[in-house]
Amino acid sequence: IDTSGSMPARTNGTSGSTRIEQAKRELASAIGGFKTDQRFQIISFNQGQRRYGKRLVKATKRERKKATDWISKLTAGGGTNAYDSLVEALELDDVDTIYLLSDGGPSAGSIVDPDAIRVAIRRHNRFLRVNINTIGIGVRGETETFLRELAKENWGESIVLD
Repeated sequence: IDTSGSMPARTNGTSGSTRIEQAKRELASAIGGFKTDQRFQIISFNQGQRRYGKRLVKATKRERKKATDWISKLTAGGGTNAYDSLVEALELDDVDTIYLLSDGGPSAGSIVDPDAIRVAIRRHNRFLRVNINTIGIGVRGETETFLRELAKENWGESIVLD
């Protein structure tokens, strides 16, 4: 989940909420729908990354509640470090699917050029074959293209929320 400085901006949709509020709602809703035999991890990112836990955790009722509480406390600030966050997620043991929630193009981290990120992630993921899905919040233009192509090249799907 992107927690960069642009996330407090209002969405274009009718809800009137901020992008960070919308992202938190979407993430909490997804986690709330997990079955107890599923496992998950959350990585929040802006200039750097912060993990919910050390490894994938079982989606027990207690763990889902703890994760939802953790999500509710996230605050926004800094740049958008998409590349390093994706690498960290790809390196989790037994990960098979990633959901990248973001509102903006990369502006921080080891690689910030969107095309270079796509190439590097595709190379990193070529044998892992992790599905990378993207959820763009209020994105348009180059950022929307970046997220759509990233998902397409990594066996995932992409949606845009207003």
